[in-house]
Amino acid sequence: MLLFDLDGTLVPLATRPEQVRVPVATRCLLQKLCRKARIAVISGRRLSEVKALIGDNVDWIYGNHGFEMWARNEKGTPVAGVRPRGTVVARALDAQLGGFPGVDVENKGWTLAVHFRRAHGVDELRLYELVRKAVKPLAMEVSLGKKVLDIKPVASMNKGRAVGALLARHAGRQWHEKVAALYAGDDTTDEDAFAVLSGRGIGIKVGMGSTTASYRTRSPATLRGWLERLEGWI
Repeated sequence: MLLFDLDGTLVPLATRPEQVRVPVATRCLLQKLCRKARIAVISGRRLSEVKALIGDNVDWIYGNHGFEMWARNEKGTPVAGVRPRGTVVARALDAQLGGFPGVDVENKGWTLAVHFRRAHGVDELRLYELVRKAVKPLAMEVSLGKKVLDIKPVASMNKGRAVGALLARHAGRQWHEKVAALYAGDDTTDEDAFAVLSGRGIGIKVGMGSTTASYRTRSPATLRGWLERLEGWI
C-alpha cells in the first residue's frame, strides 16, 4: 500500500495553496500505480481540494489531516464525534494577527492553517507562540511546519492515526504482518505517520529537516523518479 502527503511531496510547494498544480507526469504515474497497488493521499487540505487536484487516481483520500475521508464508490465522510470549529477559531485569531502583513488564515472547518510564506522577515517563533496562546483556550493545538502553522483539535485526529485506521480497516489488526506499507511526506505533520510505520513499514522524508523516517529524497521530482522505477518493478 502506497500512502502519500500531497503538498511538498507529490506536488511542489507554492506561495499560496491555490497556486499548486499537479504535474501531468504525476497524474499519469498515479494512474499507473493505482492499477498495481492500493494508494491513499493524506493531506492537510480540505477533502474537496485534494479531490479537485488529483481526481480519481487513488483509492482513498483523507483531507483535513484525516478528519475527512473519501473512498472509491463511497460517500465522503467526516470523523464521527468531531464538530467543525474553524469559524470560532478564525475569529479568535483575527484580532491577534493584524500586525503580521502577508499572514493568511485558512479556515478548513475541522482544522485551520496560518500561512506566512508571503510574510517576509516574520519572526516564526513569535508568531507560533501568539497563535498557540490564542487557540489554547479553544482546545486547539498548533504545529509549526514549512511556512505554515497547522491548527487542529487537541489529542484528536492526525495523519498517523489516519494511516493506522486505514491500514487496520482494510488489512485487519495485524496489518503489519500482511501489508507492505510506504508513506512519503515532507513536513512536521507527516512525522505522526512515520511513527506509526516505524519498524512495520517504510517512511520517506521529502526534502530537508529532521525526521524519524528511514529514508529521504530531495524533492517531489526525485520522489516521482523513484516511484516511476517502482512502478516498473511491481
